[in-house]
Amino acid sequence: MAVLDMRDSADMTPLHCAAKFDHSALVEFLHSKGADLSAVDSEERTPLLLAASRSSWSAVTTLVSLGSALDPIDKRGRNMVHYIVLNGGRLGQLMDCKLESMASVAAMLNRQDGRGYTPLHFAARDGHLASLRELIEQGACTDIKNASNESPLHCAARFGRYYTVECLLSSTKGQQIMNGIDSSGRTPLHIASQNGHLRVVQLLIGKGALLNRDFEGLTPLHLATRRGFTQTMNLLLGTHSQLLDQRDKAGNTALHLACLANRPSAAGLLLSMGCEIAANGSGYTALDICIKHKLTETARVLLTTPTASPAPGPCAGSTALLADTQGKNKYIVAALIDVMPNIMKTIMDKHIVFSNCKRNDEKFTITYDLSLFEPNDRQVTAIRKSRGDNRWKPRPLTAVNHMVRHGRIELLMHPLTQKYLAMKWQAYGRICHMLSMLLYAVFVALVTAHGVHLLRLVQHCPALLQTDGYVSWEESDGLQQGCENSSEVGSGNFSQMGSGLIVLEVGCEQSRKRYG
Repeated sequence: MAVLDMRDSADMTPLHCAAKFDHSALVEFLHSKGADLSAVDSEERTPLLLAASRSSWSAVTTLVSLGSALDPIDKRGRNMVHYIVLNGGRLGQLMDCKLESMASVAAMLNRQDGRGYTPLHFAARDGHLASLRELIEQGACTDIKNASNESPLHCAARFGRYYTVECLLSSTKGQQIMNGIDSSGRTPLHIASQNGHLRVVQLLIGKGALLNRDFEGLTPLHLATRRGFTQTMNLLLGTHSQLLDQRDKAGNTALHLACLANRPSAAGLLLSMGCEIAANGSGYTALDICIKHKLTETARVLLTTPTASPAPGPCAGSTALLADTQGKNKYIVAALIDVMPNIMKTIMDKHIVFSNCKRNDEKFTITYDLSLFEPNDRQVTAIRKSRGDNRWKPRPLTAVNHMVRHGRIELLMHPLTQKYLAMKWQAYGRICHMLSMLLYAVFVALVTAHGVHLLRLVQHCPALLQTDGYVSWEESDGLQQGCENSSEVGSGNFSQMGSGLIVLEVGCEQSRKRYG
């Protein structure tokens, strides 16, 4: 009948629609009228594939019993078993309705779709434990890889399917697939760590999973750190502490990766466990990375988290980082003043320590750590080496000058800066000021003496007294001659004043009219 072959916009026949909506009685009726069981829609799905993809299990059973072929595949390369597993169905229902189909179904168990996924991959990925067990019992291979070279165990680890992972590890090839690698060189432990699936990581470690590196040299700790999964990091480091300072192929430690991914909590955990402060292959330390990318919160954690350090004083952890010279910034304080003044203020706050007693107690003390304000010997040596100048010396008040240059008023007004400047004033500022005042006093005395001497010259020179205070070039020779004739003023004294244009203030009203 022509009506049985009619198609809708999706190229589906009436039998497709009946199977899609699980109308098993209608499926039987249409088949009895001659409907084609092998007709395909626009996705190349037969009525049986369509019913399986929509979880229409009654229609699936009916179509199988009517003799529908079990092995067709659609455009995606998926067969009926793929769809049964994807929707959480059970192969047992299929076997019950047609026992002779057992051989056909077994042949489809390891069929790969367009992306290389077998039904077992889907069961592992989606956590369909009953389907997974059934597939393994029917002989599905647990070590087949998809297009990304992932086994079903990789898929289960990616989505944190604890019981699925446990089931796969218990299979005959469990130990073999446990350390298998994907196209990036990552094992299931890498994948579980990267996605923060704590229980799966614990299970894999307990089963003896190896701590291999991937093709980029990344360990499971590196991957967990990049995503900020601190519980997973704790578990890995608690079991394998040697992971703490291991580097990838770019020379990055876990601390570098925590900063690159801007994971403050991960960075804090690594520091609290005593991780190494070192430069990577590009010469950047963790703090350099934070400064370069202006990662304020991560930098704050780096500089405020207590860590084992040989640096003395109340701020040992931050002092160790600030004094580090391995990275691009040889004098970290200057970079913080320039890029992260708020972080610098936090550090300065921590360098003022109050005693634990009340302020009115005679034992109350305030400790100021002033090590921030000048580069130490190691930093000076490192700067000289980087500049190629062995004679380079830091300018006095290095940090304070940086604050002035960048307009960091809030840092200049900070109590630590004020205390530092007060100390410098007590040390040599006062002496310099007194010397300056003394030099100024000597200068004023000399000027005063010279002025008094000039007044005496004026008083004893009759020719000059007859002028109104303004003497031109032509008149100067005559005045000099007049003063030379004076018995009270020698010619030598007047000649020292010069023979050019002479302007003298004699205090009279007439001179102010001509020279004002």
